[in-house]
Amino acid sequence: MGQILLDQGYYSKAISTASSKKLLLAYVIGTIFAWMPVPLLCGNVIGSVGVSLGLGSDVLSSASDIAPYVYHVVFGSGLGSILFILMIFMAGLSTGGDVLSGAQSICTVDIYKKYINKEATEADQVKFGKRMTIVIGVVMAVVAMFFEGRSLVSIDVMTGILFAAHVRLLSMESFGKEFQPGLQPLLSLSALSVE
Repeated sequence: MGQILLDQGYYSKAISTASSKKLLLAYVIGTIFAWMPVPLLCGNVIGSVGVSLGLGSDVLSSASDIAPYVYHVVFGSGLGSILFILMIFMAGLSTGGDVLSGAQSICTVDIYKKYINKEATEADQVKFGKRMTIVIGVVMAVVAMFFEGRSLVSIDVMTGILFAAHVRLLSMESFGKEFQPGLQPLLSLSALSVE
């Protein structure tokens, strides 16, 4: 939930829509028919195959190894490896593209246009946005190399910690009468202490 509500890529898409009703309908339909079935089906099918094959700690070194093993068993070593790598590549490419788009938008509109060059033309903004896309892409590559060899579960827990406090704040502020800016640091610290 935090990824959807707090991702700059979704924010950029939301402000470019014609009407809020169409945006809400698109997000609801997209969630029900595109986003929700993918992890639900992958998790249930791959998990059920793993349980039916009796895969445990004697066969796998960690729980995140179940998907490549199931692909290997079901599709064979060649095709299974290609399909699994393709699935991971598409998920990473989609996520990376969204992060690059959102971060470039933040840097160009919220920082460059407001603080660095208030008289920037659209061509200046595009040029700066391209430079920032390259810089952010390099930073993402370095961060990805740092996480090489780490379990996907630990990465998922880390992102849960990073997003949990903000979703809690967004939920509390949505039902509150006024915005409390001093509440954010306390919720961030509480999320880190709970996790």
